[in-house]
Amino acid sequence: MKQHNLLAAVIFVFCFSMFSYAITVQVTSPLSGSTVSSPVTINAHATSSHSITGWWIYVDGVGVWKTGATQNIAPSIAMSAGTHQVIVRAWNNVGNYASTTLTLNVKLSTSAVSVSISPSTAVLQTQASAQFTASVSGTTNTSVAWLVNGSQGGNSTVGTISAMGLYTAPSIVPSGSVTVSARSMADSTKSASANVSILPTATSVGVAISPTSVSIQGGQSKQFTATVSGTSNMGIIWQVGGVTGGNATLGMISSSGLYVAPACPSVSAATVTARSAYDSSASSNSSVTFAGNAPAGTSGNFYVATNGSDSNDGSACRPWATIRHAASLAQAGWTIHVAPGTYSGDIVSQANGTATARIRYISDVRWGAKIVGSGGNNAFQLGVNSTTHNGNYTDIVGFDVTGNTASRIGIATYAHDSKIIGNRVHDVPSAGSTISCFAGAGIYLGTGSLAATTNVGSNLVDGNYIYNISTNNVPFPQACNQSHGIYAGTNNNTMTNNIVFHNAGFGIHVYGHTTNEIVVNNTTFNNGYAGIIISSDGTVTDDYTIVKNNISINNGVTSTSPGIKETSYPSGHIGSHNVYSNNITFGNTGGGYSMAVSSPTNSITTGTNSGLFINYTGTQTGDYHIQAGGPAANAGTLTNAPSRDFDGSARSTPDIGAFEVGSSPALWPWQ
Repeated sequence: MKQHNLLAAVIFVFCFSMFSYAITVQVTSPLSGSTVSSPVTINAHATSSHSITGWWIYVDGVGVWKTGATQNIAPSIAMSAGTHQVIVRAWNNVGNYASTTLTLNVKLSTSAVSVSISPSTAVLQTQASAQFTASVSGTTNTSVAWLVNGSQGGNSTVGTISAMGLYTAPSIVPSGSVTVSARSMADSTKSASANVSILPTATSVGVAISPTSVSIQGGQSKQFTATVSGTSNMGIIWQVGGVTGGNATLGMISSSGLYVAPACPSVSAATVTARSAYDSSASSNSSVTFAGNAPAGTSGNFYVATNGSDSNDGSACRPWATIRHAASLAQAGWTIHVAPGTYSGDIVSQANGTATARIRYISDVRWGAKIVGSGGNNAFQLGVNSTTHNGNYTDIVGFDVTGNTASRIGIATYAHDSKIIGNRVHDVPSAGSTISCFAGAGIYLGTGSLAATTNVGSNLVDGNYIYNISTNNVPFPQACNQSHGIYAGTNNNTMTNNIVFHNAGFGIHVYGHTTNEIVVNNTTFNNGYAGIIISSDGTVTDDYTIVKNNISINNGVTSTSPGIKETSYPSGHIGSHNVYSNNITFGNTGGGYSMAVSSPTNSITTGTNSGLFINYTGTQTGDYHIQAGGPAANAGTLTNAPSRDFDGSARSTPDIGAFEVGSSPALWPWQ
């Protein structure tokens, strides 16, 4: 009997101990399956007989919010539109945790709707017309209602406006001001307005265009000029075939009168018109005839398209089919235009350009030409991994690059003076080996087997978008410190305006024959190891390297790592002149910095994702433009900063990260 009583007591103590460690998490709102607007406020409560020590919230597997000891939380989490899985998890002080999983449908908030109008001002004579356009953001409903002085459609006193935004001035000058407005149909509280000045009809406005006739080949350009008489308003509206700005069939013309003929004209002629912005009835025409298609190599331009043939001559109208074929023929001074479409197979370019006659591969639509590696080490490669020095002075601009199951590297250069600009490099599996942690990179600047003293650096890596570089097809997160976003193994390289995230290894890894590197205005986050690492392999001393204006946050997902690290293998090969300043480094598992020699200055090591970016998700679904008034705005230094940002917008203030505040994409290509 005593033995039975003893056994019962042991069982009771065990069960009491087990249940006393239990923890529960209850989310009171929102309910799973509900439809909500961003930002989403999550109200949750944790219950445990032991103290609650911490909370995490994950959105689609990415940690987006955390806090410490509290039983109740109510954070507001920014989420993009769509369906998301949300995990709310709490821990107690004995190491137990509990989770609640929600499925939420996030819709766009109408508070995000905004309207812009163009032009913002206009000066017209009575009965003259002006075309207004409106742009609506923040909603899929981009329709607008057009009003004149608050009256939809206007009236005969202040002028009328059509449903397409064509405003016609009244026959008599109004007694008061005239305002044309575009009001959102999705949110009637949002609108934009333009001021219109109405003047009496002039007696003799005239326009003269020069030249009055021209014959050009397809794809070529011609500058037109115009003079206006009878008014002080010299403004000109340029049209082709009656269409302001022209079109793809007849050719395009800029606001300054630069006309560009269609590459492959389907008509024999077009009419260019210079129309007075003051008196729309006053105009002058020029006749344009097309003398035929531009031959291959006109002004050094050659073309590749998926509907082409490698037996063609590479002209705009008879393009080649593969980039590989163009690379096999490339010469100094060539620009190889690649049309949108998918191009499979590894590419190696070994031809040399020169400092004044570069070789240039460009996707004519940014990220429109997609390169899929076919199983070699590198999807797109400049030069060869040997003692042969080639592929120099070559640019790779604007491509979407990915790999198949055997690819290691997206874009690689073994040359010097390369430019890798504006590409999207992603989902490179770094596979093809039995090694569990196989070396790979999105962009690789390497020496190959060239001697360390050979000048193979001086490359520019600017404005690239790099993510999901892994090993052996294992999804992120993955504990491998050999698969990086950018890997620089040569000297005198410049890495600017890159957005690098969600990679198994380091975001930007500088290691090898490296010195005099410039790493400025990059944005790195959510990488497996450190966001940026500056190091040396001992063959040279890394010195005079500049690391400024970078955002390096929330790194060290799979291994405790800082935002920015400086180290040397073997030790003693880091110089005393490296500069680390004006960087943002918070949320990294290993802290902001880990320095071998240098001391960072003017750095920001605390902050929150929501106050930094427009929409931080940790993946490619986010919007990593920085917020006006946030910690990155006006917090950088212009010394060593690039002249433009990731979008191609001019940098007017010293902001931190790949974007300037309020930037929007410039006309492609940027350079």
